Amino acid sequence: MMKRIAACAALLIAGVHPAWAKEPKVSQQELMLRRPPSAIEPLIKVAGDRLDPSIEISSYGASAITNKGLLVSTTTENSFMRAFIDKKDGKVSTQIYHIENYSGEWKYFNSATYEAPEGIKEVSANRVGSDVNCYRWGCSFTEEVVFPVDFAILEKAAAAFDPANPLNGLRYRLFAKSGDRVDEAIPINEIVAFVAVVNRARGDGIAK
Repeated sequence: MMKRIAACAALLIAGVHPAWAKEPKVSQQELMLRRPPSAIEPLIKVAGDRLDPSIEISSYGASAITNKGLLVSTTTENSFMRAFIDKKDGKVSTQIYHIENYSGEWKYFNSATYEAPEGIKEVSANRVGSDVNCYRWGCSFTEEVVFPVDFAILEKAAAAFDPANPLNGLRYRLFAKSGDRVDEAIPINEIVAFVAVVNRARGDGIAK
């Protein structure tokens, strides 16, 4: 046994991992957060034709793969980014779209804060969808809310992306009339991919 341990130690020092040595476990969530942005870009959808006044870009498909709760989720939820490119002037407006599922009573989310280079940004949040299902043991509620995010801040976050440290993201907090708060984040690799798709749509003639 001691010889086996000594041999393993020597191999590890040399940077060689024997076949029977156990690799450290990595969660499915972490594997998703470590995806290269190039693997996420094809999952980001661009919608709109010649009759639409704007182009819509959504990272919903990319977010759904990250097992809903992304970095600091506290309940069953999902969040993704949307961008709208005005065909007339090429201006971009961006949002975070958050879907929150919970039990108890309606919470009525109505405001949010998110990280920015100069400090915390405070914005209003608007409910764009809701649902309730009641059973013998109580009711489950769904609120879908959106709030604006400055695209320039997403660009700065993407420019600072470090592949060696992928477990970062744009953190935000939702506030409800009920007093409840929800913390969540958009992963940095998703931001990098999203920004690339938006800028490509602006520059390749799609939005003209």
